[in-house]
Amino acid sequence: MEKQIPQLYNAAVSLMGHDKGRLYLIVKVIDADFVLVCDGKVRKTANPKKKRFKHLKTVAGNLFSVGETLTDAKIVKVLKDLI
Repeated sequence: MEKQIPQLYNAAVSLMGHDKGRLYLIVKVIDADFVLVCDGKVRKTANPKKKRFKHLKTVAGNLFSVGETLTDAKIVKVLKDLI
């Protein structure tokens, strides 16, 4: 199995922890192991969650362009459309 590389603005589902099954958007890649994620509701853009990338499964990619301004409302709408 090929190791995935974390990509900015990909949607991912949590595989581990108390938030197992929750859909997130990767808002920052810290390094190959850690990313910052938010969902716009529980985890807002002002307070993203630090998560190990190996505890996430990527489900969709390139949901936003690199220069685009992220708001909690936009993130909620995009993640809701994926469900």
